[in-house]
Amino acid sequence: MFPSAGAISQPRAFEIPLAPHRDSFYTPDDDGWLSQPPGSILKSRQVTIGSALTPPPGLASAHQLLYRTTDVHESPSYAVTTIMIPFGAKLDRFLVFLTGYDSVLNDCSPSYGLQLGASTNASESVVEMQVAMLYYIRKGIPLVVPDFLQHTAAFIVNPNAAYAVLDSMRAVLRSTHITGLSDTATIAMQGYSQGGAAAEWAGEFHRAYAPEVQIAGAAIGGLPTNISKAFLAAEKNIYAGIAAGMSAGLSNIFPAFAAYVDQHLLPEYKPLYEIVYKECIVDFYKPVYGFLSRLFLQNITSWYDNGQGIISDNLELLDEIGTAGLHGIPDFPMFMWKGTADEIAVNIEDHDALVQKYCDAGVSIQYLRIVKGLHGTSGLPGQPGAREFIMNVFEGDTPTECTTEDKFGLIET
Repeated sequence: MFPSAGAISQPRAFEIPLAPHRDSFYTPDDDGWLSQPPGSILKSRQVTIGSALTPPPGLASAHQLLYRTTDVHESPSYAVTTIMIPFGAKLDRFLVFLTGYDSVLNDCSPSYGLQLGASTNASESVVEMQVAMLYYIRKGIPLVVPDFLQHTAAFIVNPNAAYAVLDSMRAVLRSTHITGLSDTATIAMQGYSQGGAAAEWAGEFHRAYAPEVQIAGAAIGGLPTNISKAFLAAEKNIYAGIAAGMSAGLSNIFPAFAAYVDQHLLPEYKPLYEIVYKECIVDFYKPVYGFLSRLFLQNITSWYDNGQGIISDNLELLDEIGTAGLHGIPDFPMFMWKGTADEIAVNIEDHDALVQKYCDAGVSIQYLRIVKGLHGTSGLPGQPGAREFIMNVFEGDTPTECTTEDKFGLIET
């Protein structure tokens, strides 16, 4: 294990972090939070960031906030966000970085996985630290990483993600006395795959839900534009476990959908389905762990006595929580990138149409299409463009028109 550079005001003695299901920080102390407005800070603490994979460079401080948000039923909810302040940080800005942690377990959340000493089961966010977040830390950009699936771990329920992202911004803007960040800080977002969906849906909900929060721009990659299509595309390939996770994520917050699954799931497949409730998506240290590897190539619709009825019988719900572009128009410029052969966040025609819809509505978008790029291979080729876009946004240099570029998936540095 390699320790990260300690923060100036980090905890005096290092302790192995508790998993969220055992950590009281993740739960409000009493019912008073129910009457607090969205974005209210319910708890705060300092943490130590680091991992066995790659320790980040020195951080001046790292904090976590438990904050009040709203769920898909428009009821009070809560979530945790992690704030990393680099040495020499520019405190007039922060990047909300949205990791694709694809899980129905809170123990897989980035707020846990990013902490030094956390179980490697939650290593998805650690990989995104290495691939994308470290660049911004080295540039002095504070990072905000919310657990946008909320305490219900409602995977693929995108309104939940939108509310959690927007309320994390509200909470951070109220955290000056804790983090030192300005209450008028410039805000940008970045995410890939499910993290990209969280950013895009936050854009759709922004005007109606949190219009006072000023978002300067977002870099969004690998966006799933239609959850129903993604479910059917995922089964019987390497991403089959994600289709099972989609059902579980919906069940976590929609009791009627959970009852539907219980009614139609064939008994012989129940042990396989329950894997998604017991393991994170992947552990980069344990090849045999994680529902992605455990459910490799499974035909998920065959688990149900009515086959694809799991989709067709629930299309209205799936469109409401999983089809992009139905809830509003983002009011900030974007850099968007997508592999033209993405085999799970299908299909490129739908993505092209969404970009065109937003462009027609006056949104300025730099659109990069990774020619023949798959979902797993298109993340890195988009990083240089995303970085340039985000850094320009922080300097007030944003695109004023829509552009489209096709390129083969060569990774640049």
